[in-house]
Amino acid sequence: MAKAVNRLDAALDRRLANPRSRTHFQVRGMIKVRLDKAVRLVDALASKQRHTTMIVRHGADADASRPTWSGTVIWIGSVAPVNIEDRDLHWTEAQ
Repeated sequence: MAKAVNRLDAALDRRLANPRSRTHFQVRGMIKVRLDKAVRLVDALASKQRHTTMIVRHGADADASRPTWSGTVIWIGSVAPVNIEDRDLHWTEAQ
């Protein structure tokens, strides 16, 4: 990431040093396009993470915390968790 930022800084410095190469508005537009692309990538990754299934082995602890970023949680334990949601599954495990 640091290399990318340094390359972007160097490219921006070269563009600004030569006033005929690009206008201020063109440089801002180029930066906005790259930033929009990065934001779309982060949004796609976050969306994928929300749809991930996670397994939580909570044993006899009914108050085990639910992962906030996960879509579906498979709870494995001897008691039903307090914070189970409709899309979650509970697998009863004998102690």
